[in-house]
Amino acid sequence: MVIDFNNIGSGPNSSQRAKDGVGATGKSGVKKAQTDSQQVPPQGDNVSLSDKAKNLKELEASIKSQPDVDKEKVERIKAAIADGSYSVNSEKVAQKMLEFN
Repeated sequence: MVIDFNNIGSGPNSSQRAKDGVGATGKSGVKKAQTDSQQVPPQGDNVSLSDKAKNLKELEASIKSQPDVDKEKVERIKAAIADGSYSVNSEKVAQKMLEFN
């Protein structure tokens, strides 16, 4: 079935289509437009991806295979907090907060 989006709204209104028999059903209850389109052999569409699109697809698959959280880093930070060796550089934090805007 082919849908022509270029002529949407420019064709006859629904009452004109009814007069012309467009969209009308035959005795079998199947729309005439559907039976006409079934007689024409369908033509296949071809889609090809650019090299850039293929690379993006590969990158997406690679990213999806990575864990969301670096569990080893989280455990190191937890251990450092627990034993009191974790320190925060307040100047660095403040600078990053100012750069955030």
